Amino acid sequence: MEYRTYLDTPIGRMKIEGVDGAITVVDFDETGQYKSEEVPVWLEEGKRQLEAYFNGSLTAFSCRMEPQGTPFQHIVWKALMSVSFGTCVTYMDIARQIGRPRSIRAVANAIGRNPMLILVPCHRIIGSNGALTGFSAGLERKIWLLRYENHQLEEPKVRTQELRKPKVNKI
Repeated sequence: MEYRTYLDTPIGRMKIEGVDGAITVVDFDETGQYKSEEVPVWLEEGKRQLEAYFNGSLTAFSCRMEPQGTPFQHIVWKALMSVSFGTCVTYMDIARQIGRPRSIRAVANAIGRNPMLILVPCHRIIGSNGALTGFSAGLERKIWLLRYENHQLEEPKVRTQELRKPKVNKI
């Protein structure tokens, strides 16, 4: 049976979906429709971890995730999980990490199809020139998330409106 719950965040309402004890989708809910449903413990735990992320007390997730995708997409999404909180890497870095340095477009497409926003941190991926390219939930949200993560590392109690240049980690 598929389950769904919702979480109001500083950047919009998110829906969290799952089946058989694993989260399968975390995305922004633009419909404005909300239906109260019975929420199993494992889905409530995923919601709790996202709440902790947004309140600044969690930087890595441990909930069970099973996103639906192709084998190649799963390889790319697994590589995204190695990008630490508050840092950024490039699409090229991910392509190199998975042993496919000539497949930057395929990597970018797989990143763009990530169904597990925030949990699988596709917002931490930037262009080789430092450009904040692409994010299925919108560049405004990507900028907010990068500001938030960088700021949580440096000064957790204070918020800023300026986007600090992302720290780029070479993999």
